[in-house]
Amino acid sequence: MNSCTRVICVLLLLAFTNACSDSSDETETADVATTTGADEGSGGGSEIATGDDGSTGGSDTEEPISYEHPAYFPGAEQAADEVTVIDGLEGPVRVVWDSRGIPHIYGNSLADLAFAQGYVSGQLRLFQFHTLRMAASGRLAELLGVSSLKGDVLLRTLKLRHTAEKMAEMVKNDYPAEYALLEVYCAGVNRWIDKVNNGEVPKPQEVILFNLTLDHWTPADGMTIVRLQTWDLGFGNAVNEDSAAALVAELSEKWAGTALEGIAADALNYEPPAKTPTIPLAAQKPGTGVPFDMGKVLNSPFFKNIRASTFRRMANAESEMAGIPHHVFRTLDYGSNNWVVSGKHTASGKPIVSNDPHLSLRNPSVFYHVHLNNVAAGGDFEVNGVNFVGLPGIVLGNNRHAAWGATVFYSDVTDVYVEKFNEDKSAVWFKDAWVPVEKRSETFFFGKPKDGCEAGVQGWVQNLNPHVKELADGQCELTVTIDDVPHHGPMMPWGYDTDKDDNSIGMSWRWTGFEPTREFLAIWGLNSIKSPEDFKAALDQFDVGAQNWIYGDVNGNIAWYPSHQLPIRSHIAAGDTTYPPYLPMPGDGSAEWDGYLDRSKIPQSFNPESGFLVTANADPTGTSYDNNAFNDGPYIGFAWALGFRMERAHELVAGLVSKGGITPDDMKAVQADHRSPLGARVTPHLLAAIELAESGAAPQAAVYLNDRMLAAKKLLSAWSFNAASGVGAEAGTQVATDAAATAIYNAFQSYLVHNIFDDELGETGLGTALTIRLLIRMLEKPKTLSTFDSESGESRIWDIQGTKDRETKAQIMLGSLSQGLTFLAAADKVGPLASGGFGTDDMSQWRWGALHTLTLKNNLSNINNIPAPSELPGGFPRHGDNFCVDASHPGIGDQNFTFSGGPSMRHVFELTEPVVRYGALPGGQNESPFSPHYADEMRLWVENEAPVVPWQSSDVMADKEQISDLIPPSAVQ
Repeated sequence: MNSCTRVICVLLLLAFTNACSDSSDETETADVATTTGADEGSGGGSEIATGDDGSTGGSDTEEPISYEHPAYFPGAEQAADEVTVIDGLEGPVRVVWDSRGIPHIYGNSLADLAFAQGYVSGQLRLFQFHTLRMAASGRLAELLGVSSLKGDVLLRTLKLRHTAEKMAEMVKNDYPAEYALLEVYCAGVNRWIDKVNNGEVPKPQEVILFNLTLDHWTPADGMTIVRLQTWDLGFGNAVNEDSAAALVAELSEKWAGTALEGIAADALNYEPPAKTPTIPLAAQKPGTGVPFDMGKVLNSPFFKNIRASTFRRMANAESEMAGIPHHVFRTLDYGSNNWVVSGKHTASGKPIVSNDPHLSLRNPSVFYHVHLNNVAAGGDFEVNGVNFVGLPGIVLGNNRHAAWGATVFYSDVTDVYVEKFNEDKSAVWFKDAWVPVEKRSETFFFGKPKDGCEAGVQGWVQNLNPHVKELADGQCELTVTIDDVPHHGPMMPWGYDTDKDDNSIGMSWRWTGFEPTREFLAIWGLNSIKSPEDFKAALDQFDVGAQNWIYGDVNGNIAWYPSHQLPIRSHIAAGDTTYPPYLPMPGDGSAEWDGYLDRSKIPQSFNPESGFLVTANADPTGTSYDNNAFNDGPYIGFAWALGFRMERAHELVAGLVSKGGITPDDMKAVQADHRSPLGARVTPHLLAAIELAESGAAPQAAVYLNDRMLAAKKLLSAWSFNAASGVGAEAGTQVATDAAATAIYNAFQSYLVHNIFDDELGETGLGTALTIRLLIRMLEKPKTLSTFDSESGESRIWDIQGTKDRETKAQIMLGSLSQGLTFLAAADKVGPLASGGFGTDDMSQWRWGALHTLTLKNNLSNINNIPAPSELPGGFPRHGDNFCVDASHPGIGDQNFTFSGGPSMRHVFELTEPVVRYGALPGGQNESPFSPHYADEMRLWVENEAPVVPWQSSDVMADKEQISDLIPPSAVQ
């Protein structure tokens, strides 16, 4: 579809949308009846029985379909609101849709549950199925055009689809029972796809816009979604090797022979600012060893022979790729929270499991709720929780025996190798021999840009021997050739260059996800666990996409088990740290993998004496606390989260444990905590700087003193460090004070990081995590820095390079505060839509939540954003700021304080019998804006409410909104 046609379609679609919204209630009811609830997926109110061929029964002119209601149907005596006769089922299935549009699926067999889950998931999220498949398969440009082409080339380079197809084949050959469930799930999805393609049910608006005929769903498609998620959350860790290499190479080169010569070591320091492990090392106090000698690495012949420009080009390409739409799960606030508390400390005497994974906040939401039950029919399978589209079962949730949750475990599972090529680049040097590079061809299609098909060959795509041609239908075809190093992995498309000796080199990736693995089997196994042993056995099949899995069961057990494939680097295991794995390593065979670490040696805990376990992506045992990842047992990782969320969650949970009698509401309150960790650490230094200026001890800073700054000082001094929204709060209250102080602090911080670091580090900077690490050390432990100046007692980084006079810490801090206050008061740009402030000098009116907002954008039209522009044009006001437990990360480097990542769902499970599940999604179950369940959970999420999700049959029926029965032709009487 060319751009003009797409614009026309959008206009037509918007016209249709407005026409629908202007319709009378009577017309809307008629539309719902004719769709039989199809677009809404639940609720809908249809009372028409529907055959698989689209025929209906139950109307005034037709007899209803007659079939026997099995005893396992909840409310078996009740007639369904909707009946569908459908091939592919072994027996009747009842789907009870509750008041939130959650499908509770009751069947006689696992196969029927899987088929029905596929069918209803297609109703709820059909376009999400399609877009995830297109993104993961490197085909998004077919939908979105040339702007997505580089992302497609990257994902094909990384072989996500190729590997997923091998995974599906492995399951088919080695696990036929599980593969059969994949096939029936796909059959259910495909029955819905057929209905959409054949016009039996209304098409989603995106299908209309893009004029799509949807392909059938396959097991390989589901595996491709698995591999997309593991790439998005686990590939390259939180810091890429090439970005780190560019940083240290450029800084070493730029500041060699100056007073800032040690700045590279200061910048690439992974000591976290908050230090609370999940379980401390048994042998010693964490982080008490000798810090890692980065200078030795930087001075090695291997590293010094690579041009800084090579690393910079690589880092720039990585930065460009960070913005591609293929990142479905990734968010700025990398991470998640979870914790489990033993029944020894709870009011019920049973464990409580809590989990809120922080992912990109998209529309529709990443997860959807589902409940599967064949226990009512005499089986032993019942699960209740959330899932991604694409595969049967649930990912996070509970069964009758246990509950589980997950957060990302930042182990190091990706390496970058510097490959030396022969003259014609057909082979690489490895273990004293030339090894041929494997070539593969990949073909892409995209709509013709206005500049012609050649516009698709931009930047590093030119390195891949591209061939472009225009097709007869106005589409473009691009074919590229990708190099694979057989013993490592694909070559970076942007990594080709020469070293300082003029050798032809390139960079390759090695990742645990380049081989077929068993994540689906692990997740499916979790659905049936009954004991800690089952939990461990299921996760021993979880290979890629490392997670902090936590567990609690009705028998009182709790556990934490981050099981996955963790490479053993042979040189590191032998004590040779010349080539740390978080920088590019030589590809000549001197820094290779030697299998995977035995899973018993990965940190884990079962029924600890403390009675609780907390994880939040932080260093789990404290091995990085001394900035040395190699001196405390097996190397696991280096770039853990900063530890702020972990520290605060641990503090709150430990406090509750000390009191005892913990309830689910207590756990929900911890999830809602919005204490500002950076504000609490940095603000005392800012207040001290103001006092120095007031006393005359910092004359350079005194120039910034005025009534506005003194008013800000008063608010910051009264701040409780809760990052309150304050919208609607009465002036003069603590909430209003906190809201104004939060805005002041965050505006100050946004200028501070640039004023400190831009002159030494350049505008590309360190990235958020390393910037905060360095800032905290400059404020709290300046003597530990290589750039420490004994005369001033501070790091030389505070001085602005290139100026005549020497700047001081107080001067930089007060100048940054002055800039922040000017921004907040300015009237020319006001509110989040303008990335502006409040437009008034009256700080009693400043409310952080007016700037710190969230909007879930609709795929097609802002009219259907959540919230709608007519309701809240700037988005939902929210509490929180960077690294709060209730994640709402706006970033640290600009004055746009909106955010787009955070809890992709909130879960609390009380392991009573029966288990009680509390949960809420950011948005709703259904992707259609015409559904009553498009956004009905958003208010719950925004207000940090997580109501009980019914799953006992009596509770489900009490909360029912609609009953849909799916009947095989053989059951019709």
